[in-house]
Amino acid sequence: MHPCRIHVIVAAACAAFLPPIEAQAKSLDVLHDFACTTGGRLPYAGLSYHDGELFGTTPVGGNSSANGTVFAVNPATGAERIVYNFAGTPDGSEPFAGLLYHDGLFYGTTDAGGTAGAGTVFSLDPKTGAETVLYSFAGGSDASYPFAGLIFLGGLLYGTTGEGGTANKGTVFSVNPLTGAETVLHNFTGAPDGSVPSAGLLYHRGLLYGTTTFGGAAGAGTVFWINPVTTAETVLYSFKNVPDAGFPNGGLIYQDGQFYGTTSSGGGANDGGTIFRVNPVTGAEHVLHRFAGMPDGSQPMATLTPRDGLLYGTTSSGGASNAGTVFAIDPANGVEKTLHSFHPTGKGGALPLDPLIVENGTLYGTTSQGSHGCGSVFALTP
Repeated sequence: MHPCRIHVIVAAACAAFLPPIEAQAKSLDVLHDFACTTGGRLPYAGLSYHDGELFGTTPVGGNSSANGTVFAVNPATGAERIVYNFAGTPDGSEPFAGLLYHDGLFYGTTDAGGTAGAGTVFSLDPKTGAETVLYSFAGGSDASYPFAGLIFLGGLLYGTTGEGGTANKGTVFSVNPLTGAETVLHNFTGAPDGSVPSAGLLYHRGLLYGTTTFGGAAGAGTVFWINPVTTAETVLYSFKNVPDAGFPNGGLIYQDGQFYGTTSSGGGANDGGTIFRVNPVTGAEHVLHRFAGMPDGSQPMATLTPRDGLLYGTTSSGGASNAGTVFAIDPANGVEKTLHSFHPTGKGGALPLDPLIVENGTLYGTTSQGSHGCGSVFALTP
């Protein structure tokens, strides 16, 4: 893992009264607990639902090489199977990002490995487990260490790397899945455009939108857009950290004319992170919620998930036992509700770092720690 892309600050917590959100949560169900001795472990990314199974990645574990896995879990039975074990060279290692399904194949990234050790873009057949390296990053002025997942647009795969490029502060890139040709669209320089993009991209009205964890006018990260045709990049907003918000690790979602996201710190005296929105036209930013630590959680690392007018997410720490939470927030009024608080040794594991997915009315996610200490897959029905 390359720690410069994971910005976690241990924040002090204080209790806060929060008005109730109408939707309440049922108890959390653990679908699978990862063992620490066999198979994958320590899942970091979100899940993808395909053909009745939940697919995900683990950055470590697998066979004897322990370079990470692609796994599938049956949500009805909890049965887990390893779809693919990474070997490091030439296929990649440390897949931190989730998978993108398109036209019969999954597409993803590995943060390391490949021919130059700087990560890869790969495809995977979920039926056969056959893996193909589409591109191996060369590092240096090329790009290196793709930490986030991909999006598919106009026949190309688009993503970000947390390092590499001409200034070694990360890039936006594209890869042709048919030819393997790679193009760097933008080289981040730190100021004013940002540095270390840790999350994937969002396509909206002809532009690609994203966040950088660092850089910008105040060094606390940015919201940016890039034109995939002209490669022109514009900073929509630069975070100020305190009392504003700072260091976004997750990406953006679009709902009702606004972009929404999370920051892992900033937001006030508790420095526990925020939920924010940004107007895509004016760049005006507004903090919807400032996390206090207890009971609402702190340090949200993941992208939000919309469902029925609410936004759902996770915090990596804080909550009743300081082990993270699942929460919901009403974007209309900023009212936040903790749906579940994780416990380090309790049901469901602890330290969720991933975005949630919704399938058939149920929220699915992963924790980086489980009852065995190596992570879990869980389900929660709001």
